[in-house]
Parts: sequence; C-alpha cells; structure tokens
Amino acid sequence: VSDENEAKKTRTLLLKAAKMGMDTAKPDPFALLGVWYESQKDATRAKGCYQKALAIDPSHPVAGRGLRRLMSLEELQTFCENAAKRNSPLNGWAWCVMGHQKSRGEGDDTMAVVCFQQALRCRDIQVPGNDILGAFYVNPTLSATENEQCEASETWAELAACYRRLGKYSAALRAYEAAYSVSDGNLSPDALCAWAQVDLDLGLYEEAAEKCDKVLRLESSLEIHRMAAYIESESLLFLARRDIQEGKFGSCLSHLEKGIARLSALPLKEKSGDSYYCEIK
Repeated sequence: VSDENEAKKTRTLLLKAAKMGMDTAKPDPFALLGVWYESQKDATRAKGCYQKALAIDPSHPVAGRGLRRLMSLEELQTFCENAAKRNSPLNGWAWCVMGHQKSRGEGDDTMAVVCFQQALRCRDIQVPGNDILGAFYVNPTLSATENEQCEASETWAELAACYRRLGKYSAALRAYEAAYSVSDGNLSPDALCAWAQVDLDLGLYEEAAEKCDKVLRLESSLEIHRMAAYIESESLLFLARRDIQEGKFGSCLSHLEKGIARLSALPLKEKSGDSYYCEIK
C-alpha cells in the first residue's frame, strides 16, 4: 500500500480482524497481518503474527512461508515438525523446509528425497492458485517479476539435485523434466545448468550443450555463466571425439572451435591481484 492513509486504514482493519480471529481461533487474520507487517519491513511484528497464526493452525501455508522468509532453517525446525504431523493438504511448505534442512544442513539426500516427494503431493505446492489465500504465498517485499518463480518447479529441481548427488541420474533427469513442465519452460539459469550437468553425466551431449547455450543467453551471475560455458565446452569436446570416430572432421573442428570460443570469451576473475581462469581442454 503506497498511500499513507490507505496504509493506516489497512493496518486498522487487519488489527480488528486479528482481534476477532483471536476470539474465534481463526489463523487467517494473523497471517495476513503478518504479511502486511512484512511488506512494511517490520520483521519482528511480522514474525509474531505468523507465529500466532501457526499456534492456531500449525500447517497454515501463508504463515509458514512467512516464517520461512524471516527465519533460519534451524529456527524453523519445530514449526515444520508440528506442521508435518498434521494431516493437511497445505503443509507442503513445511516438507520443503525439512527437505532443505536434510540436504543442505545434514547432507542426508535420502531423507531429503522423501521430504520433497511429500511436498509435491501437497496442494499448496501443486496448485497454489486454488487456495483462496494463494496470492499471499509470495514475498510481499518483492515485485511481481521477482516473485514469478514457480514453487513446484523449484521443489522438483531440488528433488532432482538430490537424486543426482545420490547417483540416480535417470530419476534426476525425470525430475528436471517435471520442473521444466510445471514452470512452462521458465526454469532458472542455475536449474538449467544443473539439468545440463545431468545430461552430460548420461551422455546426452547435444541436450547438455543446448541448455547451456540457453543459460548463456540469459541474465545470470558470472559463476553460473562460467559453469554453463564449461559444461557446454565439455559436451562439445565429447561430440568432437565422437565425430572423429565417425570421420566427421569438419563437424569435429566446428565443435572444438565453439567450445574454445565459449571459454575464451569468459572474463577473468580477479582477487588480490591473482587471476583465475577456466581451463580450456
């Protein structure tokens, strides 16, 4: 709410609704008041409101996502465990958090797979638009463009990453394909890069090079671009070797030249006067 008077009116109405919610044990007003405080950059009050909503309904999808944005994985653990115990179709957010904790915090990708699979069965992950409060799942401090990433797609991509670390490359490939499908083809550059690595692991060199080529055309960090350039160049090297065996010398030279050009075009990173570079194979 940009207008100051409108902001005050909104806050007053939400406070009244929260008071009524306290009397009737309704979590929604507290969750929405938390969203309002978060949009005003008041993290302390926002967390308090989200916690009150979760005290009434431990699986509340708006309040849970709010705390997820404002707390560390360790701080969220108890809230997520309480939410996961509920037989609710809207506790996918909690399973996602536990999946991240298992994979990133504990290095237990086997349990992380279980958590992410459970999250993908939940309605708040699968079809957030069907929830009357689905519009409030996103970060209220970000623009619509910054919030456009599909949560289901991100969850599939996290599941795929776990499969890859477990050496289950075919399962990882299927999970990335699902992530791509539910995002309508709008995967993030880092997810595309990780998918290309799985293609490379499986010997799908053309597919890996194509995905990396797409990443290099997107706006992303230098690190992601360097990784994409390296994976694409490695894929092109394998294709060149195959061309040699088949006597396709012109195609071999073309692949090698493109790979070298990709790596040569990357800017050098500098740190304390020392230059770091990508090795050209």
